[in-house]
Amino acid sequence: MNTFSTWEKNERQKRHRWLLVVIIVLTVIALAVMWIKVTMNSLKRFNDYTFINGIDCSKLTPSEAVQKINQNAEYTITFTVGYIDKNGNFATKNYQANSKDFDLKVRNDDDITKALDNQKSELTRKDIFLIAPKWLKEKIAPNTYHNVYKINIDELFGVNTSKIEEYLRSLPELQEDNMKEPQDAYITVVDNFFEIVPEQKGNKVDISEAVIYAEEFLKQRDSNINLTVITDSLPLLRQEEVDMVSNIDSINRQLKVEITFKFVDGTEIKLDAETLIKWCEKKAGTDWEYEINIEDHLPEFLDLIESKANELNQSVTIEVGDQEIKVEVPEKLRTKFDKEYYYGQLIDDLHLKNGTKREYGPSYGEYTQLYGKIQTYIALDIKNQTVWAYKNGKNILKAPCVTGNVAGGHSTPTGIYYLSYKTRNATLRGTNNDGSRYASFVNFWMPFNGGIGFHDASWRHGVFGGEIYKTNGSHGCVNMLYDDARTLYNFIEKDIPIIIY
Repeated sequence: MNTFSTWEKNERQKRHRWLLVVIIVLTVIALAVMWIKVTMNSLKRFNDYTFINGIDCSKLTPSEAVQKINQNAEYTITFTVGYIDKNGNFATKNYQANSKDFDLKVRNDDDITKALDNQKSELTRKDIFLIAPKWLKEKIAPNTYHNVYKINIDELFGVNTSKIEEYLRSLPELQEDNMKEPQDAYITVVDNFFEIVPEQKGNKVDISEAVIYAEEFLKQRDSNINLTVITDSLPLLRQEEVDMVSNIDSINRQLKVEITFKFVDGTEIKLDAETLIKWCEKKAGTDWEYEINIEDHLPEFLDLIESKANELNQSVTIEVGDQEIKVEVPEKLRTKFDKEYYYGQLIDDLHLKNGTKREYGPSYGEYTQLYGKIQTYIALDIKNQTVWAYKNGKNILKAPCVTGNVAGGHSTPTGIYYLSYKTRNATLRGTNNDGSRYASFVNFWMPFNGGIGFHDASWRHGVFGGEIYKTNGSHGCVNMLYDDARTLYNFIEKDIPIIIY
């Protein structure tokens, strides 16, 4: 009885031991399965202390991480735009928007999955403990396994560019009618003088460029997007440019020079701002710096003066009685206009730059009265056999005379002459047509053309004028009454023209 009981007891103990072994084995197997399951599950999640682009994604699956990143990505953006105020100044204005208005979210879910794969592929044997529960890791090695994983994914976020463009175009300051392109300062002509038109600031923005610019900032979750950085607001050339101001001031002073050439026929030719502004040209290599091109244009101006001078030098106008007589000036009495002299004068005048005013009355040769309408002269009217003398426009002598014998071939030559000399009590000698010699005493002798001159002629016994000269005239001289000859003698000088017509 006792023996059976002992055997039975031993058998029971053996069964208990095997049961315990089985339980232990099963427990180990279960724990192993659980461990493997936990391990496999951990491999599908990011490690503790994992931050993706600054957002905590610890223990999250890629899809959970995407959801959390998108939720945390939402933020407020301030857009700064520029505009031109009523005073023409550049000003700024801020607008606020939400990132969700532009569909800001993870651009590609695969980027998160790849980030997890990269993280797990980098685990070492030591790192295997990272899959253990957080409490266990902290318990076993608190200083070793608190690793922080900072994952930065380039271009993690994407946005809807169409919505960005739509938003930007909705801002009043960025609408086409409200955007102005900057305008450079420039130089214009007003009343024959240069003026600087000030520059104008602008707020022109290329919307396409603005969309790209805003997109980059949104992807980086930047809260401030300042579009004035890409705004075409400042002109390249501003009026405060010292060279521009000084150049215009200098050239305007030159333009104030007023030079007038006055001609005896009443004509005036001016060299003033109206003419000089046409001579202005931009200096080579600049868009705004001007200079007066004197070198090329002054000779042309002097050609114009010379042309007018020569025109007036070809004839003179005299007033005889109630008639005006125009007489051609002989070539030998015409003189060239002195362009070289006036070129030097005008160069000096133009460079004074102080508003200098000058008047010139061109001189046309040795006898300064011999052009235009002259006021002091002696006239001989052959047809009417009359000698006239005028002083400063006033008639001082009207005298009958006898000129050269037409029939005898001694006609007094017409033209313009000047007194050769004058003398009293002279004896005139010559040869008659028949070969005989003559000697005639005169009280007043005034030759002007070789042996031809004015003189008294007592042998005519006071008979002058009419048609005597045609058949009984002189040898070419101008015979006059004694008193008339004396009056003329006292008046005539070498610089007084004698006009015979």
